[in-house]
Amino acid sequence: MSTIYFLILLSLTTIAIISSKLSTKKRHRLSFAVVMLVMLFAFSYFSSVPVLAADLTQPGAIERFVSEEQQELEEDLNLTPGGNHYSGIEHVDRTSANETAASDEAIEQTLEEFSSDDLTIAVANGSVRLSGKVENKEIARHVIEQTKNIPGVYEVTFDLGLENAAL
Repeated sequence: MSTIYFLILLSLTTIAIISSKLSTKKRHRLSFAVVMLVMLFAFSYFSSVPVLAADLTQPGAIERFVSEEQQELEEDLNLTPGGNHYSGIEHVDRTSANETAASDEAIEQTLEEFSSDDLTIAVANGSVRLSGKVENKEIARHVIEQTKNIPGVYEVTFDLGLENAAL
């Protein structure tokens, strides 16, 4: 999409330059150039608005926009009413520039210590899915937090049964 915007801006600039050269009256040439510059500015501003608003698209998914009270309420929503099933999705900030994102294989190897017959871990393009059964909610939270701390993980989806109900 940015290539299209670049080509449009380039063509508008070219039209403005050619039109100002063809205009014979200085007064018209100046006003036309000003109008074209305003149009270029408006077009470039409005084409960048979606980029500026990208962090606000899913405020509930990004924890830094959610108050502590809201986080506690959402945590309760991850549990079933009986407290024996814990599920949800959590997003992670992207890996910083000084960290190297781990490959899917490296993420799987890092999480191998948590893997068992009862807990299945699947990784695809930095998205981790945890499913199966764990002892309690605290262990589930620990596994989720450890998963989120791995560079290259951007999303953790979990669907876990709890052997000891969390009430």
